[in-house]
Amino acid sequence: MNYSEQELTKKQNMLLDTRIKWKNRLRVSSRIAVIVLLIAFILLQFFCVAGVVKGVSDGAPSLSKLDLLAKGTGAVIYDEGGNELQTLSTSSEQKEYVKLDKIPACVQYAFVAAVDSRFYEHKGVDLSAIFQEFVDDLSEKDQVKSTSTITQQLLRNQVIWKGNGSSVYEKITRKIQEQYLAVQLEQKLDKEQILEYYLNTINLGQNAIGVQNASMRYFNKDISEAAVLAGTQQNPTDDNPITNPENNSEQRKKVLKAMLDQNYISEEDYEDALGDDVYTRVQTTNQKKSNDSESGNS
Repeated sequence: MNYSEQELTKKQNMLLDTRIKWKNRLRVSSRIAVIVLLIAFILLQFFCVAGVVKGVSDGAPSLSKLDLLAKGTGAVIYDEGGNELQTLSTSSEQKEYVKLDKIPACVQYAFVAAVDSRFYEHKGVDLSAIFQEFVDDLSEKDQVKSTSTITQQLLRNQVIWKGNGSSVYEKITRKIQEQYLAVQLEQKLDKEQILEYYLNTINLGQNAIGVQNASMRYFNKDISEAAVLAGTQQNPTDDNPITNPENNSEQRKKVLKAMLDQNYISEEDYEDALGDDVYTRVQTTNQKKSNDSESGNS
């Protein structure tokens, strides 16, 4: 046997190379195993979430019941099987249904600009708005408006889901069902129908349901003053043009700016609207209605 120093060095190097090769293989195998486990974990989580979402979606009210939207009769309560239990409507609510072609374009534009600028582009759920909301949350940036689309808000206005509570689970459940039904509703109805239903069922304060009734309540004339009405939609109590004109004025300015930015109105129209003393007319109308009511009760 050759025990020369050269031969021993050669064998040591061979053993060392073999060890290095096995270490490299083991390192690569470990990395592959981690990646495979990570992918498996992600897929497992995905299918778990998908299963939960499907289960929650399957528990949503039946879309076939939503033909009641056209009647503007208020919220509808369904059971777990999607069967109608009760229609909620209070006699104090003012309701007059108006077809979309009778609603001025400026009113339509005001609500689209203020509530859902991508209304004519999305399919019921605005993913870009949801992503922007997530980014704003991370940056702790104040949000100007809700990310719920007009279609989602229409469903929210007209349907009360089972378990309509305030827990995190119930909120998530309602949100999933709302988005699920919004996508389905957009496949069943066109944008004009959805916008018409929305403008006739939205609560605009002072027991006025829909833009026609709100216009009569605040201005005593058919649908008008688009920015005031659109400025009321997010919070009919805090932004009420009668009881909280300052708050409504701030919302009105945001609506007008959104309409300008989205090219629904010109710069001249924007400036003219800002200079309009609309709240004096609101208070005058309210005082007249109060006087008429007192005269009728005396």
